[in-house]
Amino acid sequence: MPASSCPVLSRPFLLAVLLAAAGCVDDGLGPDGGPEFGGEYGVMRVVSDPPLSNNQFTLALEYGGCGVERAFVVFGRVMGHHADVWIRRPGYRDQCDMLVGDVRTFDLPAEATRAATVTLLAPGERQFTLR
Repeated sequence: MPASSCPVLSRPFLLAVLLAAAGCVDDGLGPDGGPEFGGEYGVMRVVSDPPLSNNQFTLALEYGGCGVERAFVVFGRVMGHHADVWIRRPGYRDQCDMLVGDVRTFDLPAEATRAATVTLLAPGERQFTLR
């Protein structure tokens, strides 16, 4: 096979494949088996009406930080006909007096799309019924 017809794989892609093969896939859970929420944030309310539409939900969030890193990652776990979902603010620990209010739309994790009931878990032991 000529070298030009071989797929070119990036180093991050190869690292992800190796970690997945080694069983190091991030499931969003902490050491106690509960959701790991990451950097500090608060869910003020579910904005979307109905709460879950086309497997998406929209939240009003508040979080601190002066940097530009405002990423969130959605996780979920299914138990029978029920799914719990939560968002994590990865790796952000900036101490800053700035408070950001934001409205974000998230896709329901694929494993949770067929669940009959879905609950959003949030920091501070808050829960929101999405379906």
